[in-house]
Order: sequence, then C-alpha cells, then structure tokens
Amino acid sequence: MRRLAIIDLQTGDQPIPNEDKALWVVLNGEVYNYIELGEDLKGKGHRFRTLSDTETIVHAYEEYGVDVPLHLEGMFAFAIYDTRDGSLFMARDRFGEKPLFYSQRGNTLVFSSEVRSLLEWPEIPRRIDREALAYYLRMGLVPSPLTLLEGVRELPPGCALLWRSGQPTVRPYYTPDYQPSPELEDEADAVEAVREAVWKAVRRQMRSDVPLGAFLSGGIDSSTVVAMLQANASRPVKTYTLQNEDSAFDESNVASAVARHLGTDHHVIPVKNAGFSPDDIWRIVEHVGMPLIDESAIAAYLLSKAARQEVTVCLTGDGGDEMFGGYRVFPWGITVNRIGKVPAPILNAACGLLTPVASFPSIPGSSLFRKAKRALEAAAQPGLRQFATINSFTLSSEMRELAADAELAKIGCGNLPRVTSLPEGVAAWTTLRRLMYYRLKNNLPQIMLVKGDRMSMAASLELRAPFLDVAVAELSSKLPDRFLLRGGVGKYVLRQVARPLLPDTVFSHPKTGFGIPLHLYRNEAFASFARELLSQRQGPLQLLSPVALNRVLRLGLTRSEDRGDITVERALYQLWALVQLAAWGQRFKVTA
Repeated sequence: MRRLAIIDLQTGDQPIPNEDKALWVVLNGEVYNYIELGEDLKGKGHRFRTLSDTETIVHAYEEYGVDVPLHLEGMFAFAIYDTRDGSLFMARDRFGEKPLFYSQRGNTLVFSSEVRSLLEWPEIPRRIDREALAYYLRMGLVPSPLTLLEGVRELPPGCALLWRSGQPTVRPYYTPDYQPSPELEDEADAVEAVREAVWKAVRRQMRSDVPLGAFLSGGIDSSTVVAMLQANASRPVKTYTLQNEDSAFDESNVASAVARHLGTDHHVIPVKNAGFSPDDIWRIVEHVGMPLIDESAIAAYLLSKAARQEVTVCLTGDGGDEMFGGYRVFPWGITVNRIGKVPAPILNAACGLLTPVASFPSIPGSSLFRKAKRALEAAAQPGLRQFATINSFTLSSEMRELAADAELAKIGCGNLPRVTSLPEGVAAWTTLRRLMYYRLKNNLPQIMLVKGDRMSMAASLELRAPFLDVAVAELSSKLPDRFLLRGGVGKYVLRQVARPLLPDTVFSHPKTGFGIPLHLYRNEAFASFARELLSQRQGPLQLLSPVALNRVLRLGLTRSEDRGDITVERALYQLWALVQLAAWGQRFKVTA
C-alpha cells in the first residue's frame, strides 16, 4: 500500500489496526470529519495510537459494523480485514470520487484502487466484456459495476461489499432522494442555508498537514470555492488555471480577474494548440486503467503537474453542476420531455421531414434543424432513455454499422438499462431531478471524477470537491426546482450565494471550464498515431467492422464542417474514443 501522505505524516502509514490488532484497515482518500468522529469514539472507550483519519475507520467499524460508511464524510475507498473470521468489508464514497476494483476467482478475492495493479494477479483473464464495450461505444462511459474487462468489477459509488466464507454481498448504503423541504420555500432562507453548507464544507476540506491550493477556472463553482477558501486562509491561497491559445476555450482572463479580486497567489499554465503527443494517450490509459473519452484529462494532468510543484492538495469546483442543476443540457432535457407528450406518429413524421434539411450545412439554420431532429428522436423514447439519447455518444444506426459482433450490436442498440433505470420511490421526482440523477449516477463518477482523480494522482496531487460534501448534497436534494433552474439558467441559488463574493465578469461570460480544443489537436502526430492503432485491428477492435473503423478514422481526421448527424465534434470524439480503446487494449493485452 502506497500513500500520498496528507494527514499525520509521521504515524499514518498503512495498514492500521485496532487496539488488539484483530482488524486492519487500508484507505485511499480522506475522511474530512475524522476529528469529530475520533473524539466521539474516544468518548466511547476507543484508544487511538495515531493522529490519522484512517484509524477512525477501523474504530468506527468496531462501533457501528457495516453501517460505518454512513458515519464517514469524505472521499474514500477502504477495506477492513477481520483476522478472526477472515472476512473483508469494503466501501466506496457516496459519489465515486475514489475508485475500487475487485475480481473473484473461486474462493479468492483481489481488490485494488487501480486496474493495472489488479492485473498483476495472473488469474484474471484479459478478455473484453461485450456488455461494457457496448455501453462505452454507445454512451462514452461504462456504468459500474461493469468494467471493460470480463470478471473485473468496480464497486459502485455509495455501495459496500462484505466478503465472508468465499461469497461477496454488495449493498447500497446511499441513494439520493429528491424531496423539497418546506423549510426551504423562502429564497432568503435557501440562499443562507446553501452559503453556510458550502462554507462549512470548504473549512472542513482545508484540513491538511501539507501545502494546500485550488484550481480556479473562472466559473461560478471554482470561484466560489476559492472565495471561501481565501476568506478562511491566513495568507494568499495559491490558485492555478490553464491558458489556451484558442479564445473559445480560454477562461484564464476571467480566472485572473477573480484572483485579483480575492487576492490569491495566482498561477497561469499555458497550453499550446496542436500539442498532442502519443504520451497523452498512454498516460490516460496507464493511470485510468480504462479508456476515457474526456480529452480534458490532458488539461487536468498538466494543471495537476504544475500545481504539484508547490502544493500537495487542491480544492476544486467539481460537483457544483450536479448539485445545483448547472448543465445546459438540463433545460434541453426538460424541453425534450415535454415534446415527448406529442403522439409518436407525429414525432416520427416531423423527424422524417427534418432529416434531409439537417444534412446540408449550406442551408441556413441547418444546425438548428439538426438539434430539432435529435430532440424529436429523443422525445420518442420512454423515461430516462430520452436523456440517454441526448447524451449518447453514438447513434443506434452508427452502432449497427460499427459492431461486427452480433452480441455487441444487440446490446448496443438495446434499452441500455444500466444507465436508464431509476431507484424506487421516484414517482414524486420532477423531470429536472431525474435528469440530475442521471448525471450524478453516470457522467459524474464515470467521466468527471475519473478524470480529476486519476490525472491528479498521476501527478501525486490530491483533489478535493467541497460541493460533494455530504451536508451540501443533502441540502441540494431538498431545494425546490425554482432555486436550481430559472429562466433556462442553472445554479440560481448558488449564483445568489456567489454574487457578493465575486466580480461581475464571473456571471456574464460563457461557461467553459478546463478543457482543450480537440479540433486543434489533430496534428500530424495524432493522425499518424490514430492510423497506426486502428489499422492493427487487435484486441477489442476485432469486434468492430473494418469498414466502419475506416469511416470513423476518415471523418475524425478530415471533417471540418457540421453535416447531418456527424458534426465535427461528434466525428472527433468518436475517433478519440476508438484511439483510446485501441491503445488500452494494446497496453493491457486485452483479447476479444
């Protein structure tokens, strides 16, 4: 067990036992309420030998048993081994900030925070999981507990696993429940409650025995976190942002304005256009252990690497959109849901009329026609399949062409139940809350948090997300929709919290975040790398059509204008995903 020492640098090495050494724990992550929890446990007779947050877990397990995750506030994946009966208890944090993979063969269980170390166990067959591959190709993500490797599973966020007598039992301990509270009907009360919850979360996450800073994009989320962080600090906080050469992807001027307004020690990290190197892909698949479609993983690594030269921990604005309804796709999803109430024959007829018009970029308004056609196609689907269609990475028609394997095609063109199912008791949830649940359960843990955690860990930097604090999440689930989305603009209540803290420019510029202009990354190095990987037809690519692969390669490298369903952005991301898949298969020797 290797740790990035953050808390208790001297005595916090792991594994850590309880008093009689019957129980042993290993932890990846941080328990933010370890001081309060530790004091409570000491009052109940538990004796501590370290000052580590890790030790609180093993004593809490003695006290609360399998309910221990409910008493922890933080980002964590941990395992507790009981030497008395050979049982193992593992749990993962509520939103999936920290990873936990495992595999079972007979009476043996192996587990790890990383796929590449798990694969050191030779009993794991390195075969592709067809169901997981179908999700990856269709949605751009693999929902837990699936992974792209057959027999390797990921413990889902908010779940615990008890291994006893050679059998694993997985159960959820946390599921969000969106029910508005009568106590938050008044806007002033709601604003004050959110301000206090985020303030306390930032203060809690400042606990560290090593230097601490923050990522600052210039958006509302990260700027709010930095404002509260600086207000609690005794000296200027070190903040970091990226500067892109392409102005459409650059928020560094806004971030710098926020830094000046707050008085932080600000650092701007330049990122060059057309800067792709094959090392970017290899770094992602090596540290993620799976392909990851989010190209901003490159930006996350560059930012983490620069910050790590001065600090060991950085706070971020991650989770703000999920908790307070900030994504632009939310109002769009609500519109699609309303359109879905129109009878299906009318929707299908309208979609057919729009198809030829949307296919020609020279026609004025063709991009609007494309968007309308996509909305009609999504609206014809039931339930969360509407939102899955909006978020789909590959259309059903493209999936049928891409899959040369019958089973893969059947799954990929099916109902995709693992991303469209809802928990029990959601009858009272609004459309907005259902859409927020979709992002919380899929995109957040499988893309957003993967990118941040793996790329920061690759640079030996820890990221913390105050908006994913337990109290903040519980409060956000009780807010009425009107305090989240108003006039088509999200994060209404958070904007009211942030306005007294930040300059006006934060609220007037377009939402961007940390990213790179992928269309400018199509340099010769990328083209050559993509051609080489896709031409080999090895591993997972053996399940795909050579004709369709060549089409994706051609469009991804040459498309320069939006046309039909294959826009420049879609063509680029489909190629990016297949390059990652091919590189991952090669790196980990995955077979079909």
